[in-house]
Amino acid sequence: MKIDIRLATLDDAKYCADIHAKSWLFAYSHIVPNEIIIEHNARWLMIWNKMLANNKESHYVVTLDDVVIGFLTIAVSRDNDLKGSFYEIVGLYLSPNYIGLGFGKRIMNWIKEAIKSRGYDKISLWVLEENNRARSFYEKMGFVTDGEIKPSGLADTQEVRYVCKFLN
Repeated sequence: MKIDIRLATLDDAKYCADIHAKSWLFAYSHIVPNEIIIEHNARWLMIWNKMLANNKESHYVVTLDDVVIGFLTIAVSRDNDLKGSFYEIVGLYLSPNYIGLGFGKRIMNWIKEAIKSRGYDKISLWVLEENNRARSFYEKMGFVTDGEIKPSGLADTQEVRYVCKFLN
């Protein structure tokens, strides 16, 4: 089995949209009202087509034997208090069939190397407060909460911010 991470192309939009929809159902169905998940899932293909139309260095797909099984988005932190010193994992999703098989750790190692190559050694990310599976994963990968919380925009759920500093 050959895992690879590469820059996403416009041809990947349908795969990213499908994984996004399946992941939201898998991870959020007990957290976010179904009508919100359904509404977002109906728009993922349009959103991914727009995002990948001019993709430079932000959106990547994870492939296993040339089949897209996940995607990730990284960028300079969007948070004003972290701008310039942190890179952010904006999104990290695996098809539910591949969760818990060790791919997440391999992807996180790739992310850290990619961010290191851009001159950063600190990462931030936001995760739904009630998404215990994701929170546990990030904590195992060396992330800690920094006390910041914000509304997620998905009903009355909130997001908590995690940060990680790694050695160069």
